[in-house]
Amino acid sequence: MAEDRVHARACDLQTKLETLARQNDYTRRVPGLHHLMPYALGNQLRRGHKSLTDLDGLAHSVLQGELDKHVATIVKTLPDGRVVSMFANSQNPGLRVRQVSRLTKDWRR
Repeated sequence: MAEDRVHARACDLQTKLETLARQNDYTRRVPGLHHLMPYALGNQLRRGHKSLTDLDGLAHSVLQGELDKHVATIVKTLPDGRVVSMFANSQNPGLRVRQVSRLTKDWRR
């Protein structure tokens, strides 16, 4: 009976992931190990570390896509008036995000 409940939850989760993937335009991710705290933001766990979460491609795409959307909403105003987000990308590299983060701790949503 417990196995039936676990199987039902897994099917429900899979259905939810598929629905989210259809509703959003996520970057496709390959199956593999996921850093819950983004590597670009200073996660010290190296790629391949045994404590990372192993995800299939669909789950990895949805989780990373939702994390990217969330992190992009976290911003701060620098002393010179520029507003920057916590989302690391080619225009806002992780090193810059980490440096800015050390200047002040006033990230906001």
